[in-house]
Amino acid sequence: MGKFKESRWVDILLLALVSALAYLPDVLSLSYYRDDWYYMYDGLVRGAQIFELMFRHLRPARGPLFAFLFTLFGTSPLPYHLTLFMWRLLGGLGMFWLFDLLWPRQRKARFFAALLFTIYPGFIWWVAGIEYQPMVISVGLHVFSIAVTIKALQAENRFLRIIWFLLAFLTGLYALALVDYAIGMEALRLLIIYLYVWRTSPDRKIWKQGLETFKSAVPVLLIPLVYLIWRQFFFENWREATDIKLQLVTVLSSADSLLWFFINTLMSMLNVSVFAWVLPFNRSFYVTRLYDMSYGLALATLGACLAILAERRFAIGQNDSETSLHFVREAILLGIVGVFFGILPVVAGNRFVELNRFSHYALPASIASIFLVTGLVFSLSNRLARSLGIFLLVWLAILTHRGVSTEARAEEATIQNFWWQMAWRAPDIDSGTLLVVNYPFDFADDDDVVFGPANFIYYPEKQDKDPARIYLSSIAFDASSVENILVGQLRLHRNFYGAHTNQINFRNVLIVTQPSTDSCLRVIDARWPDLSIYDADWVVAIASKSEIEHIIPGGLAHTPPEYLFNAEPEHTWCYYYQKADLARQVGDWETIAQLGNQANEMGLSPNDQIELMPFLQAHAFLGNEEKVKEISVLLNAEAWYKRQACQNLYGMEKNGYPLRIDMLALVEELFCANE
Repeated sequence: MGKFKESRWVDILLLALVSALAYLPDVLSLSYYRDDWYYMYDGLVRGAQIFELMFRHLRPARGPLFAFLFTLFGTSPLPYHLTLFMWRLLGGLGMFWLFDLLWPRQRKARFFAALLFTIYPGFIWWVAGIEYQPMVISVGLHVFSIAVTIKALQAENRFLRIIWFLLAFLTGLYALALVDYAIGMEALRLLIIYLYVWRTSPDRKIWKQGLETFKSAVPVLLIPLVYLIWRQFFFENWREATDIKLQLVTVLSSADSLLWFFINTLMSMLNVSVFAWVLPFNRSFYVTRLYDMSYGLALATLGACLAILAERRFAIGQNDSETSLHFVREAILLGIVGVFFGILPVVAGNRFVELNRFSHYALPASIASIFLVTGLVFSLSNRLARSLGIFLLVWLAILTHRGVSTEARAEEATIQNFWWQMAWRAPDIDSGTLLVVNYPFDFADDDDVVFGPANFIYYPEKQDKDPARIYLSSIAFDASSVENILVGQLRLHRNFYGAHTNQINFRNVLIVTQPSTDSCLRVIDARWPDLSIYDADWVVAIASKSEIEHIIPGGLAHTPPEYLFNAEPEHTWCYYYQKADLARQVGDWETIAQLGNQANEMGLSPNDQIELMPFLQAHAFLGNEEKVKEISVLLNAEAWYKRQACQNLYGMEKNGYPLRIDMLALVEELFCANE
């Protein structure tokens, strides 16, 4: 029983279980997140070979990786998410092995370090299970590569030593090929080699130990050397952000640039090692619903208790006495210096580790940060205080991932609902249309969450030449977009490194808005724009430029694929609104009235009264005075809607649908008086 309790397999089982509590509760609900959309659309229409073209002049090692994964999984999101979890877990096992090689007597610390590395909360982009495969693979490989380096140093057999060094070289070089800014972790490898030499060398003179370290490190020093030679002299780089010379010139260009370099270095170090445990938690957890918070608290508490169980299952006499001062000092020192060198390439590239949009920059340095955090926790001599520290860190990490997962799941569900409504509203859309979308969440400049779903639904057919064509384009909205749309003359050509091309024509605008998840999607028709009090100011400003003719009412209906958008939702109010708005586009007023009656019979009603506008216009055109009066009571509760009703009803004649004289009098009385 004692051997079972102290078995490494028990540690590994607990590591997998706690990690699953952090990453897998929502895995069946997760789909594409942000840039995943264009990766998969390019693959959908051009096949696996598109990825080698996509990364040929960026990071070429990623192309074959994505091509291989796409060949295995196609466009189904679930296998990618499960594979990413597998890489994360394997990386944790690598950290388990690395700690075991460095400090074989620190069995409690070994498990804790492996667990914290696996569920490291500073990396929140794991919900993008497709795009971030290379980053997660790279950091795991780097850990294994460093561990294999130690095995090479320990090997007494020359043949085995060569094999271990060769394996360290290959895994380390591939890790850098996948993520170039991970090169700073080669400094941590060198420090660990020095630590090994310091422990085994009888001569304590620093210069002799340094010389011995260099001799021992020669095989692995080839890793960054070979990579840099290839990068600088043989690789044709198309991306300025990864051009080392250009970025260093920018850093050294002025005193202000140097000052910002030091500030970003300090901020990045603190974010990677300290704030990673609190900032992502604070940003993501409190925005979730009460149910999700409660569920997250239960998962986190269970995971933290399992971590304490793993820490406490060793006998007190065996392990607490073995938490030596040497281990604590070594782990903390390696951690601090390793974090510095880990973030140095990021900051030198005029980036910084920000625990939201740029959280992936924290991954390489997270290896060193785990050394630091583990050393600090095990520096606590009081066993209760140490257990409390372990509990709190694991608890916060799981809660962070729960919050991130819940937020991603909600965003993806919103996108799915949005595009089901769009499919009901728009059977077909002209190619070349510029979709200007107001989602009920902020997608910043990730406009692929617009053109990705749109093209998956309306233009999923295979294409026969490179680059892939994005038939329905979109833009990330900012101040310049308003001007471009109002002027309507600018055309942009975007080419994503030869993988896909995107023609943006500001004369072919279709505005679609859904200001909240409680409201229905509305396609803006410039003839009678239905503008909600909840719409963003920019929607109102450019509403007159929305061209409804880009929707083809009689076109072949396109159905969102179920594996991405789930099964068709229940036909609630929004379904009837979309069908009524589609009928309004072609002036089919009788159908609108029938749809309204069906919705009323089912007890359905809008959350936003602006959605009654098509039904008001239909009943006004058909002369149904009682219905017009009934709807007026609801619309007139909001002055902005009353004014729009007046404008839209009077505007019907101009657009070919004149109202009867008696209806115009009623409209004047109900909606236009005192206007």
